[in-house]
Amino acid sequence: MNRFEHISYNICSETGAVRDNNEDVFLSMPEEGVFAVADGMGGASAGEVASSMLCDELREKLSQSVEDSPGLRKYNAHQAIHSANDAILAYAEEHHYSKMGTTLVLFLLDSWHPDKALLCHVGDSRAYRLRKNELTQLTTDHNIGMMMTPRRGLFRRRPSEAEERAARLLTRAVGISKQLLPDWHELDIQAGDWYLLCTDGLSTMLADKTIREILKQSNTPEQAVAALRDGILQAGAQDNFTVCCLRVNDSFPPAIEADEEEQKESDYLMGIAEWRKDNA
Repeated sequence: MNRFEHISYNICSETGAVRDNNEDVFLSMPEEGVFAVADGMGGASAGEVASSMLCDELREKLSQSVEDSPGLRKYNAHQAIHSANDAILAYAEEHHYSKMGTTLVLFLLDSWHPDKALLCHVGDSRAYRLRKNELTQLTTDHNIGMMMTPRRGLFRRRPSEAEERAARLLTRAVGISKQLLPDWHELDIQAGDWYLLCTDGLSTMLADKTIREILKQSNTPEQAVAALRDGILQAGAQDNFTVCCLRVNDSFPPAIEADEEEQKESDYLMGIAEWRKDNA
């Protein structure tokens, strides 16, 4: 039985109208309940290499993990992200790339509880949820602009183009520093939910209200992805873009009851990532 049969999905990834190559990479492992989007940076082939290295690490660590506890899956995903971080740093040094790295947004379904999932992100790739026609951005961009948000009320003028570019500079990404702090979030999922994982090639092209209307009017992930793609292209597609739409269906598989020792081990592994963040 497919533990994640209550999730349907569709993905597209394209170069866009301006760039010469696509530095975005996605990972879809539906039978493992794993979906991820990564936006590489560094120019030439460096960005594509970084995002590929990250997704390859996640694929290796999470393959055939459907029988593993939720805590072990989170632990292995966390280890994969840090392994990719080290590998990208080493590759950049060897090939003399100064700005090589990648963002990440990862959706990891719970192997025991079909109504739960984990969300991990680094950088400005985003996750949204549409629930009962309300769109919520589930991630907070790791960039200069978000760091300055509490101070925006102090400005009495519109930011210049240079200031807006500076605001988009990332404060976190995989492969740019030995110190890496992925953000993890626990999610309760419900029948009828939509989840959207995307690179900034979508979020800089389409307003939230447009995203909301497209998801509201879509019956399937295929329809949603096609409509989002068309909207991005009509808006000019100034960057690579990757769109992953997940739809939670009505029929959930049964939960798995773990024994006390398995639950303790899973809870312990679940907390390791947060312990490392608190003690960084």
